[in-house]
Amino acid sequence: MNKIRAIVISLLLFCIVSSASALSSLSSLNNMPNLRDIPVVTPYGEMVHSSVDPDGNLRFFWQDLSYGLVPYELFYRTNDGYWNLASEGDINNASALVPYQFGDILRYRLSTKVSLPDPVGEVSYIQAAYLDSSPTRPDLNSMAKVADDPVGDSLMVYQPYYDLTSLQMAVSGDRLYSCLSNASNTFPTMNTLSSYNVYGVLLGNESITSGSVYAMIYTFSVPGVISPGLYRIEIEFDLETMPTFERVGDVVSEVYGGKLYLSCNIDDLAASVGEGSWPSEGSNLLFMGAASLSLTVSFSTFEPEFGVGDLLNGGLIEFTDNSYHCYSNQLPVLSNAQNYDHELSLHYFDANGDYPLVMEYVFADGSREAMEAGDTQGGNRTFTLQSANNFAGGYVNCSDNLIDYVIMEFDEVSVEDEHAPAAQMQIVAPNPMRGGAMHKIEVKTEDTGITELYLYDLRGRKLGKLFSGYAQNGGVSFDWDCSMEGKMLSSGVYFIKAEVGGKRSLRRLMVLK
Repeated sequence: MNKIRAIVISLLLFCIVSSASALSSLSSLNNMPNLRDIPVVTPYGEMVHSSVDPDGNLRFFWQDLSYGLVPYELFYRTNDGYWNLASEGDINNASALVPYQFGDILRYRLSTKVSLPDPVGEVSYIQAAYLDSSPTRPDLNSMAKVADDPVGDSLMVYQPYYDLTSLQMAVSGDRLYSCLSNASNTFPTMNTLSSYNVYGVLLGNESITSGSVYAMIYTFSVPGVISPGLYRIEIEFDLETMPTFERVGDVVSEVYGGKLYLSCNIDDLAASVGEGSWPSEGSNLLFMGAASLSLTVSFSTFEPEFGVGDLLNGGLIEFTDNSYHCYSNQLPVLSNAQNYDHELSLHYFDANGDYPLVMEYVFADGSREAMEAGDTQGGNRTFTLQSANNFAGGYVNCSDNLIDYVIMEFDEVSVEDEHAPAAQMQIVAPNPMRGGAMHKIEVKTEDTGITELYLYDLRGRKLGKLFSGYAQNGGVSFDWDCSMEGKMLSSGVYFIKAEVGGKRSLRRLMVLK
């Protein structure tokens, strides 16, 4: 009877072999260097997010390793809610906006589909839908869509209950879940005393050439022929060697709402070690597909006859649990700024894991250049800027939410520019300033002409003009009481910009009430 069981499993394997072998073509999409240890065939690279922006959204960004060849969708789930599709962000095909309130538990995942040559067709690459607990049957809205399958595409035999239409999945800390749909919304396992139906959810390492695959089987228990359960199948794709199999665990099955729910213990999947086992060494990807079979047994000869009902190609599941849970925004910390040969570098750290929406250098003349992100090491991400401009007298401007800004002043010149001339114009003012008291502000310059000073807030908005006069004999000076248009400024960080003779200079200061 082992041969009979092996034949059943062999037919189920037809789906997983044809789909998984073609999925290797996804690796051709991965031509960019990755910033993290990402599975080889992933069509998207590192994903980052901001803190909550002024519109109440987290902004997500990721590397598009397909260079625009495949579409992406980002799904999110808040607390115990259902999965929702996020709206697109500012960067087409590689960003999304997710509403968030501090204190909520947010989970999020990416999904994409790839069209491959026939007979495979469309397959999916998704990140797993994680559950907070291990229910007997998860809610359908808390699961992730693996694949859809056309109605009416059954193969050797046709009945609506063979015609698979969709596959969904979820995972908890100890169980793997699947949900199958078909055209009839029924899953009969016994038609007559000699006619049965077999439904299988197929699981395998993403690099399937030989080794092991698994199948969660739902069927009528026929003694000596087949029974429900989780099977491990040893395969050799030489078209000659018969697969061998072993029942390695139970499955929990339930037909509910016209859908078939199957789940197994993850420890049963991971119990075996060796070629083809899952998780495989260096990767947590899992192929998931499905198939339906007809099984007829002649009790006079006890010989089975099989027919393939339908094959659902499925896709690859990446087991990455993306989550975000913060009670408030922790401002980024900038450190270890260095300037070498006109390249400024610094370390960026955010306790909430937020990525900056603004990371720029503001030069002494007021011009700005964006800094480029590098690798993350030990929690610190490196940002760099190479510029022909002199960094002396400028500052780094950084924000992870477009509301709060972190400023790092930088007055050093490059070690290669030790003899660089000092700035030709300089603003001299006490820092901090006390509101209501008079403070002397000087603009030192060798130029002559009309000198104007303007005040800006931390977000770069011009608040008004502080002074206008004629610079001579080395500059101008005036007294200021930290007010604009007769109103005292609130405590905070501000910027004064001076302009004279076509030159500009910027000075950061803090006002205290």
